[in-house]
Amino acid sequence: MMMKTVGILALAAWSLSGCAGAVIYGESRKVTREAVRPIIAEAMPGRDADAASLCVVKGMTPGEVLSLPNSDTIKATESFAPVVRGIMARPDVAACLATVPASAA
Repeated sequence: MMMKTVGILALAAWSLSGCAGAVIYGESRKVTREAVRPIIAEAMPGRDADAASLCVVKGMTPGEVLSLPNSDTIKATESFAPVVRGIMARPDVAACLATVPASAA
């Protein structure tokens, strides 16, 4: 009975660690979208930067998403801009960006 309880607790702990990772990654994607938006707005004037940022983030690897600085340092996008432009040039991302509508403003 003790082994069964320990096994259930271990499984629960393992499951929760996966959930925490998913939450962290999801939040990192949100932060990344916010960070790439001004870079995209500059690169694609007159286009919906919010829709375009979704294309770019979808085209990023998990490592690229997680490598972006967080919180206050996110404003330092100059060093990240060449990476974003490189991602924008990827065939799948470029195809997605081609479908982005004009901005409303």
